[in-house]
Amino acid sequence: MDKIKLDLSQVENNDNYETIVLELEQIASDQVQRVFVLLTDGEKKTMYEINNYEASMVTFAFKELHKNSHIQTIYQIFIKYLELQGVSIDKIVIESRVGDVVYATLTLVDKNYNRTFTVCSFADALIMSLMTKRPLQIIAKVWDEMDAFDDDWDYEYYTMDYDEDEDEDD
Repeated sequence: MDKIKLDLSQVENNDNYETIVLELEQIASDQVQRVFVLLTDGEKKTMYEINNYEASMVTFAFKELHKNSHIQTIYQIFIKYLELQGVSIDKIVIESRVGDVVYATLTLVDKNYNRTFTVCSFADALIMSLMTKRPLQIIAKVWDEMDAFDDDWDYEYYTMDYDEDEDEDD
């Protein structure tokens, strides 16, 4: 049997496929009801538009309202089902961006360390990350391709939704 020799000198050493952990900094809506999430890696920030349904679910998870909800969301049911099956979410990674569509993968692992992957939307990945407290990661190359968001934007044009209600101090 012939042995295959791999010449590693021809493999490009590239850090573009390492992952970066992202945080959801804010949720913003504009005057025409478009909703955006502001993501950061601690240095760079980017805004990504999500639809209104996704925005309500992201806000629900971001504010941790799911912890006391009397009706379970489909995300909570899915997480509970995974737990009952002895499966956990190992990683949540934003893998690619095609035009305005962002794709992510959930890596699931069972008690025997068997792994499986499933592709999901950006919003689903963000919601699962918030509800499971698993870090939302992004491939460095994809993050580099996302438009940077500068701090010189017009705050008055957006309504900001923070993770804590401002009325709690009253």
